[in-house]
Amino acid sequence: MKSIAAFVAFQVVWFACAYSDVTGYIWLGPLAALIYLGWIYTDIPSVFKLAGLLALAGTLADTLIAQLGLLSFVETAWPAGVAPLWLIALWAAFAGPLLTTFDWLVGRPALGALLGGVGGPLAYVAGEKIGALSLADDQVLALAAIGVEWAVVTPLGVYLGQRLRERSGSTDVSGERANA
Repeated sequence: MKSIAAFVAFQVVWFACAYSDVTGYIWLGPLAALIYLGWIYTDIPSVFKLAGLLALAGTLADTLIAQLGLLSFVETAWPAGVAPLWLIALWAAFAGPLLTTFDWLVGRPALGALLGGVGGPLAYVAGEKIGALSLADDQVLALAAIGVEWAVVTPLGVYLGQRLRERSGSTDVSGERANA
């Protein structure tokens, strides 16, 4: 049951991050992500290691996609063509589901790639609908690039999350141990 709560909490963080830009409260998304990451996993160093890696990877990938003209961000308080703070926070927060809700993807990289390759672009479409970002006129190409990004990051993130769980022997919000 707590895994469901963790998944629902991540959806709240997603909305807080995406809407933080739209509403002008740019601190809201990063604060929600920080609180979520502190709550989701008992081994704070492990969750923040994965969050940092994901934030870096996502920032670089989304910035590249933006530089290619396939994606643009609405936020005005951030340099144009660079992944905004709310999206960096969202990438970091994605460590939570990878350590908890999506742990069933461990050892199933093809399934993780499929889930990421479909789910990632759907999230960006939703982000566009609420006004947090804009996809290029050639939406098929933009969504394909985003799909490839997420198809790579999701199984890699699951793998890294599992490695961190094994090393720490920590529990997640559901109370499950890494080696259980």
